Amino acid sequence: MAYDVNYEEQKKSILIVDDEQNILTGLKHLLHKKKRIWNIFYATGGKEALNIMHEKSIDIIIADMRMPVMTGVELLNIVKSQYPGTVRFILSAYSDREMIMRSIGSTHQFLTKPCDSVKFQAAIAKTFALRDKLGNDKIIPIIGDISKLPSLPDYYDDLQRKLKDPDCSVSDVEEIISSDVAMSAKILQLVNSAFFGVPRKIEGMRHALTLLGVEMIQSLVLTIHIFDSFSREDVETFRINKLYTHCVNVALASSRIMSNICDDQFRISNTAIAGMLHDAGKLVLMKKCPDSYRSVMDRSQKEQTSLHMAEQEEYGTSHAEIGAYLLGMWGLPDEIVEAVAYHHSPGENMTREILPLAAVHTANVLEHELIQDGQDAIALKMDTDYLKELALMERLPDFRKLCQELFKTK
Repeated sequence: MAYDVNYEEQKKSILIVDDEQNILTGLKHLLHKKKRIWNIFYATGGKEALNIMHEKSIDIIIADMRMPVMTGVELLNIVKSQYPGTVRFILSAYSDREMIMRSIGSTHQFLTKPCDSVKFQAAIAKTFALRDKLGNDKIIPIIGDISKLPSLPDYYDDLQRKLKDPDCSVSDVEEIISSDVAMSAKILQLVNSAFFGVPRKIEGMRHALTLLGVEMIQSLVLTIHIFDSFSREDVETFRINKLYTHCVNVALASSRIMSNICDDQFRISNTAIAGMLHDAGKLVLMKKCPDSYRSVMDRSQKEQTSLHMAEQEEYGTSHAEIGAYLLGMWGLPDEIVEAVAYHHSPGENMTREILPLAAVHTANVLEHELIQDGQDAIALKMDTDYLKELALMERLPDFRKLCQELFKTK
């Protein structure tokens, strides 16, 4: 039986919005060959863009920052509200730093003008690949509406006090930033964005903070208020303090494990970041689906099944994929995104080399084994086949001893 398939509708769709006709002409020329695989629409302003979105299903919108009548930020705020499943990019010149700070809440990634052809197309292709790999029809709109991860009130208050000090330095805030999932994720999103024009290889949080500078951090935290806070009731209900402690432990343990495997400082740094952010998806679910997520947690406890399996039954995905999708949308390095996505099931990742994933998976299971109790310890198993393939299985007793010493003396 033959079916009438509309291949144009099956292609991914991009909408590019810029009031400068010469910019649009240049982008049309740049993306001409991509019309075979992407549906590409162009608009000269916000109103025209919204009319197109009303008629067409758009996967990615790329909007110029400075436009008359409706700015790129104003447009993306509307898109975020009305079309949360659309990935939102800002196209901006380096001179727009003040305005870029106002776009944090509405933007997933930043692209620079004039456009670097390779980076521009790679950012789009990577986003589509991420959606194909980790996307879920139920969860993409929820993630699309997330502009920030929630932080604990205590962390937020501590950082505010530090940043109000006129003698505040980068080193003064490093400890607070590095020990908080949401703050780490947002700082890394900015540093990894093309807007700041920095190398992709970030040598730890201190390097990231140094690149941003104290004034930029002050703008982020004190002016824009990018970090939400859970209510005290939510902190108790979801045992968020325990989750944060777990993330810090995994970050420490995974980076220590990786440093025992190799001496690549960039890879060790990425491992620590991945360890800190590996459960970021839980915060998304706690913030966006609090009632259903409480039920999922209760069912996991009652049925003695792992939390990520209970999430899979409820949402068709788990906190691992949700966190990875969000961090990927924010432009974090692939090996960090993969470590977050597969930290429960590393064998599903096709790559068979020692990456942060191996250390994060090992540290996560060992931390649950050595410290956690109750629901958090249910049905977490080490993927021994995966470790054998990487020739790491024989070193597992050493990793366990290392974690025992680390958690005992921390």
